[in-house]
Amino acid sequence: MLRTQANWLLALSSQVQSGQTVLEVDTGAEPLHIELDALYTPIEQAQRMFKRAAKLERAALAIPRRRAELLADRALLDQLTLDGERAANQPELAAVVDELQRAGFGRAAASRAQRPTAPAGGPLRFRTQHGAEIVVGRNARQNEQVTFKLARPDDAWLHVRGTPGAHVIVRSPSHPPDARDLEAAAQLAAYHSSVRGERRVDVIVTERRWVSRAPGGRTGQVMVTRERVLSVPAEEPETLIPLAGQKE
Repeated sequence: MLRTQANWLLALSSQVQSGQTVLEVDTGAEPLHIELDALYTPIEQAQRMFKRAAKLERAALAIPRRRAELLADRALLDQLTLDGERAANQPELAAVVDELQRAGFGRAAASRAQRPTAPAGGPLRFRTQHGAEIVVGRNARQNEQVTFKLARPDDAWLHVRGTPGAHVIVRSPSHPPDARDLEAAAQLAAYHSSVRGERRVDVIVTERRWVSRAPGGRTGQVMVTRERVLSVPAEEPETLIPLAGQKE
């Protein structure tokens, strides 16, 4: 609207009289009322209106982008808060601090010589009674690994809806996972999330092929284009077999 007013004011500037306060324009549709500023000539006022319109147009583009960045930052901080609370050892906690620094939230990272050399561990792995493997990422970095390095396009992928938590995949050797395997994986996704202990939690279920990195997102942040939902208790399933060499 402001740019339209500026165009009309510029086009009709010669018709503006000294002391005139409003320019009435017959546009052929609704009448256009342009308030005039006595401090400026019509051309000067039109130029100022063009500048303001350009500023507003830039803001209209920048504000949604900035809002998306802030939401991504908030989601990462929520995830890293959970990661810190659930860290099982010093290397896992150090990995959380390192992720904060990489994202620009902490102080400058320490030199490599000062950083711990002990590994932070990897995702949890389980075997179901039907031979499927379930892999659970327990922090942002492991979620990135599980989703974008370990998962195959046809693997089942699970995550609690709308809250920080684990990326979980189900890998079946020769057939899609059955309903019992998916329910167990959904319980693991809920248990390794910020809603642990809740009696009923909605868990997104999809194939890995429908999961992609969120545009401009942080570590482990994704977008899902197709999904269904399983509602399960946020507790560890009892029927899974932990694979050797891991502990929470």
